[in-house]
Amino acid sequence: MDSIIPSVDNTLTYGALELEGRRWARWLRDPADETCEVSRSTLTLQDLMNDGWDGKVRGPDGIWTAPTTVLDIPRDGLPDEIFEMAMALDLPGESIYRDISFMKVSTSKNNYSFVIGPGVICSCYASRTDGPHWSEIALALYRHFHAEELKYVFRIHVINQKTFDVVKNLHYKFGYEWPSPQVRHWEGGSPECNSLLATPNVRGVAALMLGEYPRGTSYISRVTTWTENSGLGRPVGLHMCIHIARTVLSR
Repeated sequence: MDSIIPSVDNTLTYGALELEGRRWARWLRDPADETCEVSRSTLTLQDLMNDGWDGKVRGPDGIWTAPTTVLDIPRDGLPDEIFEMAMALDLPGESIYRDISFMKVSTSKNNYSFVIGPGVICSCYASRTDGPHWSEIALALYRHFHAEELKYVFRIHVINQKTFDVVKNLHYKFGYEWPSPQVRHWEGGSPECNSLLATPNVRGVAALMLGEYPRGTSYISRVTTWTENSGLGRPVGLHMCIHIARTVLSR
Protein backbone atom coordinates (compact mmCIF):
# COMPACT_ATOMS: atom_id res chain seq x y z
CA MET A 1 0.00 0.00 0.00
CA ASP A 2 1.43 3.36 -1.04
CA SER A 3 1.02 6.37 1.22
CA ILE A 4 1.40 10.07 0.44
CA ILE A 5 2.48 11.97 3.56
CA PRO A 6 2.04 15.69 4.34
CA SER A 7 4.53 18.20 3.02
CA VAL A 8 5.90 21.05 5.13
CA ASP A 9 5.80 23.33 2.08
CA ASN A 10 2.95 25.86 2.33
CA THR A 11 2.87 26.58 -1.39
CA LEU A 12 -0.04 25.30 -3.45
CA THR A 13 0.65 22.20 -5.52
CA TYR A 14 -2.85 21.86 -6.97
CA GLY A 15 -4.03 25.46 -7.09
CA ALA A 16 -7.62 26.40 -6.33
CA LEU A 17 -8.60 22.78 -5.69
CA GLU A 18 -6.09 22.41 -2.88
CA LEU A 19 -6.96 25.86 -1.51
CA GLU A 20 -10.62 24.84 -1.23
CA GLY A 21 -9.65 21.64 0.58
CA ARG A 22 -7.51 23.62 3.01
CA ARG A 23 -10.54 25.76 3.78
CA TRP A 24 -12.60 22.72 4.76
CA ALA A 25 -9.71 21.31 6.81
CA ARG A 26 -9.42 24.64 8.61
CA TRP A 27 -13.14 24.68 9.40
CA LEU A 28 -12.78 21.27 11.01
CA ARG A 29 -9.71 22.11 13.07
CA ASP A 30 -10.14 25.78 13.96
CA PRO A 31 -13.27 26.72 15.96
CA ALA A 32 -12.20 30.38 15.83
CA ASP A 33 -12.56 30.55 12.04
CA GLU A 34 -15.74 32.57 11.56
CA THR A 35 -15.98 31.81 7.85
CA CYS A 36 -17.32 28.29 8.43
CA GLU A 37 -20.55 27.77 6.50
CA VAL A 38 -21.68 24.48 8.11
CA SER A 39 -23.57 24.34 11.42
CA ARG A 40 -24.25 21.50 13.83
CA SER A 41 -27.11 19.36 12.53
CA THR A 42 -30.27 18.68 14.54
CA LEU A 43 -32.05 16.69 11.81
CA THR A 44 -33.50 13.37 13.00
CA LEU A 45 -34.90 10.32 11.29
CA GLN A 46 -38.34 11.26 12.59
CA ASP A 47 -38.00 14.74 11.06
CA LEU A 48 -37.32 13.12 7.69
CA MET A 49 -40.23 10.69 8.00
CA ASN A 50 -42.54 13.58 8.93
CA ASP A 51 -41.40 15.39 5.79
CA GLY A 52 -42.39 12.54 3.51
CA TRP A 53 -39.20 10.49 3.40
CA ASP A 54 -39.59 6.71 3.38
CA GLY A 55 -37.02 4.26 4.64
CA LYS A 56 -36.48 0.52 4.74
CA VAL A 57 -33.98 -1.62 6.63
CA ARG A 58 -32.94 -5.04 5.28
CA GLY A 59 -31.53 -7.85 7.38
CA PRO A 60 -29.75 -11.10 6.37
CA ASP A 61 -33.13 -12.74 5.69
CA GLY A 62 -33.61 -10.30 2.81
CA ILE A 63 -36.75 -8.76 4.30
CA TRP A 64 -37.13 -4.98 4.21
CA THR A 65 -38.77 -3.36 7.25
CA ALA A 66 -39.52 0.25 8.18
CA PRO A 67 -36.65 1.58 10.35
CA THR A 68 -39.03 3.33 12.72
CA THR A 69 -40.71 0.06 13.72
CA VAL A 70 -37.89 -2.50 13.66
CA LEU A 71 -34.50 -1.25 14.82
CA ASP A 72 -32.37 -4.38 15.10
CA ILE A 73 -32.19 -6.26 11.82
CA PRO A 74 -28.50 -6.98 11.20
CA ARG A 75 -26.88 -8.08 7.95
CA ASP A 76 -23.79 -10.23 7.49
CA GLY A 77 -20.71 -8.05 7.19
CA LEU A 78 -20.00 -5.08 4.93
CA PRO A 79 -20.36 -4.92 1.11
CA ASP A 80 -18.00 -7.06 -0.95
CA GLU A 81 -16.44 -3.97 -2.57
CA ILE A 82 -14.86 -2.94 0.73
CA PHE A 83 -14.29 -6.39 2.25
CA GLU A 84 -10.49 -6.35 2.03
CA MET A 85 -10.27 -2.78 3.34
CA ALA A 86 -12.61 -3.66 6.20
CA MET A 87 -10.38 -6.62 7.07
CA ALA A 88 -7.29 -4.37 7.02
CA LEU A 89 -9.04 -1.99 9.42
CA ASP A 90 -10.05 -4.88 11.71
CA LEU A 91 -13.72 -4.04 11.31
CA PRO A 92 -16.03 -6.75 12.66
CA GLY A 93 -17.41 -9.18 10.10
CA GLU A 94 -20.36 -10.42 12.08
CA SER A 95 -24.00 -9.43 11.70
CA ILE A 96 -23.92 -5.96 13.24
CA TYR A 97 -24.61 -3.88 10.11
CA ARG A 98 -27.85 -2.69 8.49
CA ASP A 99 -28.82 -2.11 4.87
CA ILE A 100 -30.82 1.10 4.70
CA SER A 101 -32.67 2.40 1.65
CA PHE A 102 -34.04 5.91 2.02
CA MET A 103 -35.92 8.09 -0.44
CA LYS A 104 -38.33 10.99 -0.71
CA VAL A 105 -41.79 9.69 -1.52
CA SER A 106 -42.57 12.55 -3.89
CA THR A 107 -39.58 11.95 -6.19
CA SER A 108 -37.34 9.05 -7.12
CA LYS A 109 -34.39 11.41 -7.61
CA ASN A 110 -33.79 11.86 -3.88
CA ASN A 111 -32.60 8.36 -3.18
CA TYR A 112 -29.96 6.97 -0.84
CA SER A 113 -28.58 3.57 0.05
CA PHE A 114 -26.34 2.92 3.07
CA VAL A 115 -24.83 0.13 5.09
CA ILE A 116 -24.42 1.34 8.68
CA GLY A 117 -22.76 -0.23 11.69
CA PRO A 118 -20.97 0.83 14.88
CA GLY A 119 -18.38 3.45 13.87
CA VAL A 120 -18.99 2.90 10.15
CA ILE A 121 -21.07 4.46 7.40
CA CYS A 122 -20.90 2.93 3.93
CA SER A 123 -22.59 5.05 1.28
CA CYS A 124 -23.55 2.77 -1.60
CA TYR A 125 -25.69 5.12 -3.67
CA ALA A 126 -26.75 8.77 -3.48
CA SER A 127 -28.93 10.87 -5.76
CA ARG A 128 -30.19 14.30 -4.69
CA THR A 129 -32.16 17.05 -6.42
CA ASP A 130 -33.37 19.02 -3.39
CA GLY A 131 -33.93 18.81 0.34
CA PRO A 132 -31.33 17.86 2.97
CA HIS A 133 -27.82 17.17 1.82
CA TRP A 134 -26.23 13.71 1.84
CA SER A 135 -24.29 14.61 4.99
CA GLU A 136 -27.48 15.39 6.94
CA ILE A 137 -29.26 12.24 5.75
CA ALA A 138 -26.30 10.00 6.58
CA LEU A 139 -25.83 11.60 10.00
CA ALA A 140 -29.52 11.38 10.94
CA LEU A 141 -29.60 7.68 10.08
CA TYR A 142 -26.33 6.94 11.87
CA ARG A 143 -27.45 8.76 15.02
CA HIS A 144 -30.72 6.86 15.03
CA PHE A 145 -29.01 3.48 15.22
CA HIS A 146 -25.65 4.11 16.89
CA ALA A 147 -24.06 6.22 19.61
CA GLU A 148 -20.49 5.07 18.93
CA GLU A 149 -17.86 7.49 17.61
CA LEU A 150 -17.82 7.49 13.82
CA LYS A 151 -14.43 6.31 12.55
CA TYR A 152 -14.80 5.45 8.88
CA VAL A 153 -16.99 6.59 6.01
CA PHE A 154 -16.85 4.54 2.82
CA ARG A 155 -18.03 5.88 -0.53
CA ILE A 156 -18.37 3.01 -2.99
CA HIS A 157 -18.94 3.09 -6.74
CA VAL A 158 -18.21 6.81 -6.84
CA ILE A 159 -19.59 8.32 -10.04
CA ASN A 160 -19.17 12.04 -9.34
CA GLN A 161 -17.04 13.26 -12.22
CA LYS A 162 -15.02 15.81 -10.22
CA THR A 163 -14.08 13.26 -7.56
CA PHE A 164 -13.31 10.65 -10.20
CA ASP A 165 -11.07 13.01 -12.19
CA VAL A 166 -9.12 14.19 -9.13
CA VAL A 167 -8.34 10.63 -8.03
CA LYS A 168 -7.43 9.61 -11.58
CA ASN A 169 -5.13 12.61 -12.04
CA LEU A 170 -3.38 11.90 -8.73
CA HIS A 171 -2.65 8.40 -9.99
CA TYR A 172 -1.24 9.78 -13.22
CA LYS A 173 0.87 12.38 -11.37
CA PHE A 174 2.64 9.73 -9.32
CA GLY A 175 2.91 7.21 -12.13
CA TYR A 176 0.42 4.80 -10.59
CA GLU A 177 -1.48 2.35 -12.72
CA TRP A 178 -5.07 3.37 -13.46
CA PRO A 179 -7.42 1.70 -12.86
CA SER A 180 -5.93 -0.62 -10.27
CA PRO A 181 -7.11 -2.42 -7.13
CA GLN A 182 -3.90 -1.25 -5.42
CA VAL A 183 -4.80 0.70 -2.28
CA ARG A 184 -3.47 4.27 -2.13
CA HIS A 185 -3.33 6.28 1.07
CA TRP A 186 -3.44 10.10 0.93
CA GLU A 187 -2.48 11.37 4.37
CA GLY A 188 -4.30 14.22 6.07
CA GLY A 189 -2.60 17.58 5.60
CA SER A 190 -0.89 16.60 2.34
CA PRO A 191 -1.62 18.63 -0.80
CA GLU A 192 -3.16 15.48 -2.27
CA CYS A 193 -5.51 14.91 0.67
CA ASN A 194 -6.51 18.57 0.68
CA SER A 195 -7.30 18.32 -3.03
CA LEU A 196 -9.48 15.30 -2.34
CA LEU A 197 -11.16 17.22 0.49
CA ALA A 198 -12.35 19.71 -2.12
CA THR A 199 -14.24 16.99 -4.03
CA PRO A 200 -17.96 16.46 -3.38
CA ASN A 201 -17.58 12.94 -1.97
CA VAL A 202 -14.96 13.82 0.64
CA ARG A 203 -16.30 17.32 1.29
CA GLY A 204 -19.64 15.70 2.14
CA VAL A 205 -17.94 13.68 4.88
CA ALA A 206 -16.35 16.88 6.24
CA ALA A 207 -19.82 18.46 6.32
CA LEU A 208 -21.13 15.42 8.21
CA MET A 209 -18.31 15.83 10.76
CA LEU A 210 -19.06 19.54 11.16
CA GLY A 211 -22.70 18.65 11.67
CA GLU A 212 -21.92 16.11 14.39
CA TYR A 213 -18.88 17.25 16.35
CA PRO A 214 -17.82 20.57 17.88
CA ARG A 215 -15.30 22.24 15.62
CA GLY A 216 -11.73 21.60 16.64
CA THR A 217 -12.48 18.06 17.87
CA SER A 218 -12.31 16.05 14.64
CA TYR A 219 -10.33 15.97 11.43
CA ILE A 220 -9.77 13.76 8.38
CA SER A 221 -6.57 11.85 9.04
CA ARG A 222 -6.43 9.94 5.77
CA VAL A 223 -8.30 9.29 2.55
CA THR A 224 -7.84 5.86 1.01
CA THR A 225 -8.74 5.09 -2.60
CA TRP A 226 -8.80 2.00 -4.79
CA THR A 227 -10.52 0.88 -7.95
CA GLU A 228 -11.95 -2.17 -9.63
CA ASN A 229 -10.47 -2.88 -13.03
CA SER A 230 -12.91 -2.26 -15.83
CA GLY A 231 -13.52 -4.85 -18.49
CA LEU A 232 -15.38 -5.04 -21.79
CA GLY A 233 -16.47 -1.43 -21.62
CA ARG A 234 -17.59 -1.55 -18.00
CA PRO A 235 -16.94 1.67 -16.03
CA VAL A 236 -14.17 1.82 -13.46
CA GLY A 237 -15.44 1.23 -9.94
CA LEU A 238 -13.89 3.86 -7.65
CA HIS A 239 -14.10 3.30 -3.90
CA MET A 240 -12.98 5.54 -1.04
CA CYS A 241 -12.50 5.32 2.71
CA ILE A 242 -12.38 8.55 4.71
CA HIS A 243 -10.68 8.07 8.08
CA ILE A 244 -12.00 10.24 10.91
CA ALA A 245 -9.79 11.10 13.90
CA ARG A 246 -10.83 12.81 17.09
CA THR A 247 -8.85 15.26 19.19
CA VAL A 248 -11.49 15.18 21.93
CA LEU A 249 -13.40 11.94 22.43
CA SER A 250 -16.45 13.35 24.14
CA ARG A 251 -19.37 15.07 22.47
